[in-house]
Amino acid sequence: MEYILEVENVNKKLDTFSLENIDFKLEPGFIMGLIGRNGSGKTTLINTILGLYQKTTGNVRICGHDLCRDESRAKGELGFVLDENPFLEDFSSLDNARIYSSYYKNFNMDMFTRYCSRFDVDPKRKLKKLSKGTIIKFQLAFALSHDAKLFVMDEPASGLDPVFRRELMEIMYDAILSGDKSILFSTHLTEEIDMVADYVTILHEGKQVITTSKEELFESYRVVKGSEEKIQLLQPSVIGKKVTPYYVEALVKNEESILNKGCQIEIPTIADFMFYFSTDKREEFTYV
Repeated sequence: MEYILEVENVNKKLDTFSLENIDFKLEPGFIMGLIGRNGSGKTTLINTILGLYQKTTGNVRICGHDLCRDESRAKGELGFVLDENPFLEDFSSLDNARIYSSYYKNFNMDMFTRYCSRFDVDPKRKLKKLSKGTIIKFQLAFALSHDAKLFVMDEPASGLDPVFRRELMEIMYDAILSGDKSILFSTHLTEEIDMVADYVTILHEGKQVITTSKEELFESYRVVKGSEEKIQLLQPSVIGKKVTPYYVEALVKNEESILNKGCQIEIPTIADFMFYFSTDKREEFTYV
């Protein structure tokens, strides 16, 4: 099978931070959400996949093209929407499109202007005079206009109003309906994962905690609540726990051993996974 994105044992060392052995693949026609707390490495990983950072070791391939050995063809398959604007702020959206469209053989200027109209982006206004949300919309219009196969988005809903945020989720879903495109996006808004993601990768302190389908994630774990003594009976199924003055809550593996222990059992949320998989020592004490 040819994957849209292959990230193989990627390491990236910065001055005070490192990505360590990141490894996953993304098939055509799917959306992967990248989640983790601030500073977990989401933006560093995305910048490495885009070639904005030179990886220390490992391999990145986009539609089979190696990002180092075949950079032009690999990047030609990429569309991106970044939290930090990579375009020229002293130029208008239209001028930016004219400048950067030359890097993409399939860029369609008519399509770009239609998307600008749809997203209420004034193509003649300089980017530095646009709001952050409107710059995100411009980037989205550009990314959708050159037949990219992989869309990479870093906090794409940042700065967007709730109405367009929902429309963005619909646009992301529509973009992959053809079956030959995929999306990797980072977010701290867990409802976005619930709405559109097929796969989830959780990062913590530069390390890949888990990569799995959203369906398998929900099937494999449960949140349980009970006394400290009852939660202790669930070891070694406990991934992490939170202690309050009234009860103990824990994320546990969904196994038969957790049944009939007198605990309340619930299906986790994406927020639960991000909390328990990205907490130091997987344990948090909370006093109310």
